[in-house]
Amino acid sequence: MPPYIFNERDERLLLQYLLLTRQITALSDCFQHIIRLGNKPDNKINRDKFLAYKLFSQTELSDIIMQVYKLCGLLDISISETIKMGKDRQAEKKEAYLKRYPDDVWI
Repeated sequence: MPPYIFNERDERLLLQYLLLTRQITALSDCFQHIIRLGNKPDNKINRDKFLAYKLFSQTELSDIIMQVYKLCGLLDISISETIKMGKDRQAEKKEAYLKRYPDDVWI
């Protein structure tokens, strides 16, 4: 396969994307433990582990947010417009979902 990364921007885009997927994978691991621990007997050890994974998920979410900021910068697109677009798209998806499935719950 011939090389397709010819400049620093493309290399940075790929690196930031790979870092983003790495953080998302780590977040899914946190959620697995949060769900698992949430179904175990309520005792100090399980509560402490649960809290630790909850805080670890916060660090992963913060890293994900920063990767999105960096990707927007590399693509020269506005982060604030991107966030607004995400909120607007979420509202549209909710409306369409509830229209299609009126007896269901939007999560």
